[in-house]
Amino acid sequence: MRIRCQWCATLAACFLALCAVHAAAGLSCSSSDSLVKVTSAQVPRCTQLNKDITLRWGVKNDIITFAVDAQLLPDTAYLGVGLSELGSMKGADIALFNATADGGWILVDAYATGFQRPVADQSQDLKLLGVQNTNGVLSASWQRYLTPCDQQDLPIPPTKTYVIWAHGSSWGYHGSTNRGSRQVSFLGNDTSADNSAPASWSAADGASKGLKVLEITYPVEIPAQETTYFIKYFKLPSDKKYHILHYQPINNHKMLHHGVAYSCTPSNAAKVLNMTNMGPFDRVKTDMLCEQFYMLLASGSVNAQWTAPADAGLPMGTPDRSVVAIELHYNNPEGIPGQKDKGSGFRIFYTGDLRPHDIGLITLGQDVLNIPPGVANLPANVSVCPTACTKRFKGPLKLLDGFFHMHGLGKSIIARR
Repeated sequence: MRIRCQWCATLAACFLALCAVHAAAGLSCSSSDSLVKVTSAQVPRCTQLNKDITLRWGVKNDIITFAVDAQLLPDTAYLGVGLSELGSMKGADIALFNATADGGWILVDAYATGFQRPVADQSQDLKLLGVQNTNGVLSASWQRYLTPCDQQDLPIPPTKTYVIWAHGSSWGYHGSTNRGSRQVSFLGNDTSADNSAPASWSAADGASKGLKVLEITYPVEIPAQETTYFIKYFKLPSDKKYHILHYQPINNHKMLHHGVAYSCTPSNAAKVLNMTNMGPFDRVKTDMLCEQFYMLLASGSVNAQWTAPADAGLPMGTPDRSVVAIELHYNNPEGIPGQKDKGSGFRIFYTGDLRPHDIGLITLGQDVLNIPPGVANLPANVSVCPTACTKRFKGPLKLLDGFFHMHGLGKSIIARR
């Protein structure tokens, strides 16, 4: 294998972090007028990270070329964009642009050790081609190798990976509206010019499609502590079986990090319905009766909304989909007191006109690991879906999506057929 390390862009995920500028109109993949030091032929593919940031790229041999346009507020102090295996900050490989006192910008090749300010890589390997600020749009282009040489970098994978970004006017928590993530395939066969997510549905859109709309939210007072989890139980429409065709987050507070909807088994659903108080409760101090993963609220991401394939729906109203627990996770790292969320949660679009196929969910892995002190490496037990399980399937299954989830001590995880 030939390995080259002249400038080996540590941006493995590092896509960019750019200058602070302000412009009223958003950016779009449909225009390439602002490219600097590269041509549209060099970066033929494009994705819209959000309305203010577009990312273009192209691959030739073992080099990938990037071009980014960004619109940011004038007081922006930093902008970071990076690759993340799970779509979160920890473990991400980040390209970080920091504003200087003289109005310039310094590009730092960095990585995130946790939910805090990224740390500069020991090897600064990004090769910047050009940067310019024209009519309020900051444009930059750079190159890197597909397989980086720095262990603090991530390679560009052959499958989809998460791009994350965040910006702020000072170092500290950037807030939920100044960050985001989305999945991008840099080396896949998708040659569309714009891989941006479809427009978010509104309640009126749902009504026009003949769908019913259900909003599940609850208000909370956010404690002046770094992190808090709440749960509250809700009864779903269950007069008959329905199909969920689309859902999206309702986020009414900047400190909301994410949320999860868990469904109940029929026996635990009966216990919940007999409760005199269904919450909200402090998740850490309360045993949760609903533990079957159902829906994800990934606030701040253009991938946050979910839409079912045209021939399938997510069941609702069945005995195991009649009661849910909505878990909301808030981050308040600066300990700001008096914070209240008037109500965050899910907006669900559903129908009684069932589609041909049901969407199911399966979870593999371990809920609890007992890690002895002083152990540098502890392989976890292998979780298997054996024949006794798979023979219960009514026919061949089509895998629609999947994701891995590990916390602070996790280093690697893999699933095999």
